[in-house]
Amino acid sequence: MPVTVERIKKEHQIQYLIASLSKSECERLKLAGGYPVNIIVDKTGRITAYQLAGSGDSSKAKLFYKAVWLPKIDSLLGINAR
Repeated sequence: MPVTVERIKKEHQIQYLIASLSKSECERLKLAGGYPVNIIVDKTGRITAYQLAGSGDSSKAKLFYKAVWLPKIDSLLGINAR
């Protein structure tokens, strides 16, 4: 693991495993111009939802966001359905 990652892990007392990849490996894993992961974290830092991958079709991705992610975010924020 690179020295910078180790330093940050120690400074912030991070207890969980941190996977460190080379820049070339990150570039290989990058699909459609980005890393396919979505994570919703609540105000306590708890991961409440996540999804790996997603649609490369922007219209399908927008529909998924509106149907799945937006209600989850609204619920965490205490917002009634839009």
